[in-house]
Amino acid sequence: MKLREKIRTAKQALDAHMSEKSIISERRSINRESLNRIVKTVSDLEKEISDATVQTKKLEKSINSDEKQLKKLLDGRDDKGLSLLDKLKDELRDYQVEKSKSAEKIEFIGEQITQLRENIAKSGREKTELTSEIESVKKTVKDIESQLIDLEKEHKSVAGDIEKAVSERSELEQGILDTSTKIGELDHGLQSYAEKLSDYMVEKAKITTRLEDLKREFGKYEGVELLDKSVKDLEILAEKLEGNLLQFGSVNMRAIETYDVIKKEFDEIMEKLDTLKSERQSIFDFMDKIETKKRATFMEAFDKVKSNFERIFAELSAGRGTLVLDAPMNVSESGLYINASPGGKKLMSLDAMSGGEKVLTSSAFLLALQQYKPSAFYIVDELDAALDKRNSVRLAQMLSESESQFFMVTHNNNMLKYMDSAIGVSMVKGVSQIVGVRFTNDLAPEAG
Repeated sequence: MKLREKIRTAKQALDAHMSEKSIISERRSINRESLNRIVKTVSDLEKEISDATVQTKKLEKSINSDEKQLKKLLDGRDDKGLSLLDKLKDELRDYQVEKSKSAEKIEFIGEQITQLRENIAKSGREKTELTSEIESVKKTVKDIESQLIDLEKEHKSVAGDIEKAVSERSELEQGILDTSTKIGELDHGLQSYAEKLSDYMVEKAKITTRLEDLKREFGKYEGVELLDKSVKDLEILAEKLEGNLLQFGSVNMRAIETYDVIKKEFDEIMEKLDTLKSERQSIFDFMDKIETKKRATFMEAFDKVKSNFERIFAELSAGRGTLVLDAPMNVSESGLYINASPGGKKLMSLDAMSGGEKVLTSSAFLLALQQYKPSAFYIVDELDAALDKRNSVRLAQMLSESESQFFMVTHNNNMLKYMDSAIGVSMVKGVSQIVGVRFTNDLAPEAG
């Protein structure tokens, strides 16, 4: 990429110098044409000066002749001569006026010649500067071409390494894809084991409850010594105890009544205890049912959204993508990963995508949720800002086919072709103007 950037910079500099060279050549051509025009103008002015000089000499000769004739007439003047003299004076005055005009014209032409000569000198200096600048540009162009050749050689030397790195990257990406598939299979197996573990935990709770009940029941006989004897020995012991009982004499008969009262209270307590045990077990069963139903409901929604996302992403990007839970054993605390591979690319996560690919992926996820449980309308701000023309058209077609209503802020003209109506805001003389347009089925706008 660095070599490509250097090559691109060198090419830009070369193009800039070539453009500058073209401009200088054009300026030199223009200056050459201007110089030719100036030379032609100087030549024309010199010719006019020559003609004016000849005419001036003729006028001077004519004036001298007239002055001589006037002197003769003054020497022998009479009435006729006076009339002729006045006529000659008028002609002399006209000649003098004409001479003055010619002198002014000659002076003006001289100033123009001086100015043109200065322009010629200035054009010569500019020509020299342009020639020097052209030589400098040519030298710079040669240096840039030399650098460009060196960069191209270096680029070719690195091309093999780049191809090797690309090949290794493809192998690694294929390994990652295979690993992801295995992870999905393991997640499915873990889900099955989680269900079995849940059943084991319920059975464990039941056994624990039964064990507590047995412990409480055994507590009544706490301190009583257990006899490990045969039946015959126990019968002998029972006869001995009966004999001892007979030796006790009369027995307090109220003890039986007291026993009945206490037994009744004990039975009531045991009945309440059994009720509490039953209610406790019912609560555990209800909790298990809720947890199972919650998981089933979540997985049902997740599977539908996942299916919608895979289908919509394939339509938008001509690729494939899916949704993955990072902790499928505990959906209450699980996160969500989006794995996608746009058309012509390898599998990648959302963080590794470009701006346009992220927009397509998030749009597919939004539409997947919308199709699972649609809302009446959605409001999005420049959802298509990072999309090119082709992807923006795909997104617009999919939004237009949705059953929900979308309000979108956009600067993309491609979106307008698939909208039912549009509202535009513009600034006119410092005041915001709002214009509404409703589109017909044939995409022709109607004022609204």
